Amino acid sequence: WVAANDASPSLRETALKAIIGYDHPAVIHALTRLLSADQSATAKGAFKALRKAYGKESLYPMQRALSVGESTVVNLALQALGERGERGDDQAISLLKSELDHDHIKRAESARQQLERCYHAPRSLLVGLNSSQTQVKTMALHRLWEEGLTSDPSVNGRLQLLREHEDEE
Repeated sequence: WVAANDASPSLRETALKAIIGYDHPAVIHALTRLLSADQSATAKGAFKALRKAYGKESLYPMQRALSVGESTVVNLALQALGERGERGDDQAISLLKSELDHDHIKRAESARQQLERCYHAPRSLLVGLNSSQTQVKTMALHRLWEEGLTSDPSVNGRLQLLREHEDEE
């Protein structure tokens, strides 16, 4: 309770360090609960400790952060997924793609930005067009224009499909 709710930042930090240092299986559950702490420093510390406990290559801490984490931890998880996706990890890319439709626009846009790291252009910029969020699609279009790729044949084909799909609705 102290690590998540105490008014004193130094006491919260000390409590988090005590939890992390405790050698008991229940620590994992406590850290998972702390991912949703209102204080971002506590949530970030819990996320880093979970990644250390499970190993940097484990998707579990990132999946948990996406499902229960506060916004700072969600951003850290998306960045970690982007790093893995950049190395060709299909599971990380799949998780990022699933975030494109998230209700929180900033989160969906952050996922789009991380997906740009996972592919070569123009595919890296086209992936954002798959979002159900209009603002994410708009940013993807802006990035295509910004990179001068709107005349690329594969981009033109995708934009034509997008126009046809929009006409059907």
